[in-house]
Amino acid sequence: MTSPAIKRLRRQLAGSQDRLLDEARRLQGRATWIITAGGAMAAIGGGLISFDEALRTWGLWLLLTGVLLIGVGTWLSNTISPLSAATLQQAHSVIDRADAAERTVSELRGDFGWIATMHAVGQSMREVVEAATQDAGDRNTRDQRYLAMLGSLVDYKLTLFGIGDEEWNFAIYLFDEDAGNLVCRACRRWSPVEEAKPHRIWKPGEGHVGFTFSKGVEVVSDDTMRADVAPLFAAPEHAKKDDDHVRYRSVASLPLKLDGRAFGILVATSDVPRRFFQKTAASDAAFDPVEPLRSAAGLVALLAHIQHDANHRSGG
Repeated sequence: MTSPAIKRLRRQLAGSQDRLLDEARRLQGRATWIITAGGAMAAIGGGLISFDEALRTWGLWLLLTGVLLIGVGTWLSNTISPLSAATLQQAHSVIDRADAAERTVSELRGDFGWIATMHAVGQSMREVVEAATQDAGDRNTRDQRYLAMLGSLVDYKLTLFGIGDEEWNFAIYLFDEDAGNLVCRACRRWSPVEEAKPHRIWKPGEGHVGFTFSKGVEVVSDDTMRADVAPLFAAPEHAKKDDDHVRYRSVASLPLKLDGRAFGILVATSDVPRRFFQKTAASDAAFDPVEPLRSAAGLVALLAHIQHDANHRSGG
């Protein structure tokens, strides 16, 4: 985005350009007048030389002066336009370089802000983990810690993911060995009313939650409506909701692992496409919407292990 200062410079350059072009046209007119006058003088001088021997000196002077004026006028005419164009081009070039430098500084500032936020979120989560090492706590205490971990992501969701005023969701599912299901242990949503609603239970292999758990791999889609990925994100009939395709438009599911095997899932969703995507193309920008979730998944897995909520079986 071009800054107000650069925009102001471009407006000033546009004004200077108009004045410079007006001056160039004025000088071009004078050059034309000089060439015309020189041509007339040369013609008169040539006529005097051939007409009368007594006027030969005057005729020669007029001829030479006319030729000189033609030369000066021609030089001015050939110099003014290229010089004007070169001056304007140089001015535009200087402003373009300033604009590019400012954009680079802005991008670096954005990268620094994103990296600093990543560090702040990690520090906040590590404090929760450290508290758990002192006392694993009861079921309610443990779930409150999971909520605190998700809260760190929610607090910085705009910087980390670009999430604003939309229907977003962050959740932690853990595998219940006795029931053989993935159960939501903590959830943060865009609305307290939505957070309080019952959460679906997933069997291993069901939907993107069950698939991520069973395979132990990240499942990320910038748009779950794409034909090539839609079946993976479709819930089975008994768990399907009418607004699933609208509410969960962009999804990232990451396995929580212990000793290389999944025991739960960290899920992030948004109803806005491309909130989450796999960063594959080389880019100078630091922004990566999945990287904060990878770091969070590692810390949530550590917390679950400390709180004895992690099991050693993948369940699939």
